[in-house]
Amino acid sequence: MLDAPPLPKASRCGPLLRLIAGQRKVALPFVLELVQSLRFEIRLWATLLVVELPYADAIPAVAGRIFDDDGRVRAAARTAARAIAEHHPTQMIERLSKVALDVEELSTRRVLALDAIGE
Repeated sequence: MLDAPPLPKASRCGPLLRLIAGQRKVALPFVLELVQSLRFEIRLWATLLVVELPYADAIPAVAGRIFDDDGRVRAAARTAARAIAEHHPTQMIERLSKVALDVEELSTRRVLALDAIGE
């Protein structure tokens, strides 16, 4: 199986994304709202921005995108989860573990949670 190409750093993909990333925690609430967008392109770029905004406040939104229907968004969410886990490992693992250990969850969601924890 071929490895997927690495995801770009959002702030290097245009002046608007660079400006948003530069706003740091001030931008976070607005970015997190976009992480929930119905449009996959918006979810993708917002999730990629979270990689550069690895605050604990982003954990619920990123954890939700681990199970996104779109594989690119899931990959961005795993990258964001790793970035957040560098600063807040316990909180990130606890959030994903709730899904992984919940026998009521679909097995596909449990596997995705385990994969994210493994990364």
